[in-house]
Amino acid sequence: MKTILNLLLLCSCLGFVSCSEDDDYTIENKDVTGNIDYTIKSFVPLTFDSTGMVPLSAQISFDGVGVISDVGNVTMVTSFHFDYITGKGSNFESIFTGEVADDVIEVGGTSQLQPNGSFIITDTITGGKGKFAKIKGGGSTLVNLVPDRSSGTGVITWKISY
Repeated sequence: MKTILNLLLLCSCLGFVSCSEDDDYTIENKDVTGNIDYTIKSFVPLTFDSTGMVPLSAQISFDGVGVISDVGNVTMVTSFHFDYITGKGSNFESIFTGEVADDVIEVGGTSQLQPNGSFIITDTITGGKGKFAKIKGGGSTLVNLVPDRSSGTGVITWKISY
């Protein structure tokens, strides 16, 4: 009888420490790619050259729409600080919202202007909500803007788990 009680106690304890299906990721360490179309929403110069006419830095925001494999259709809003002297963007705050408004991926990062005029953004996923509540990962986005910089396209290459 004591052995049976010990087995029952052991089984019930194992039930408390075992992993539930809720702890598993839908995808784990998966390479995902996507395409985003961007449109500038605001450009606020922060500093100017000595003439007062040429911005040296600015706060910029873009909106976008696209598709990311294994994530789905997304809308994106991003804002960041850009330094025209160094060609670097910083303090990225990007929000990717899925087809359901509660499914959100939060991304931070930095960018660097490339010699060909494109930008490479180094993306770090900082959080998520809804079905992306456990998301982690990051990667890069290659951005090409039109000559007047009012819009452009981006190619996302991330490795994520969620």
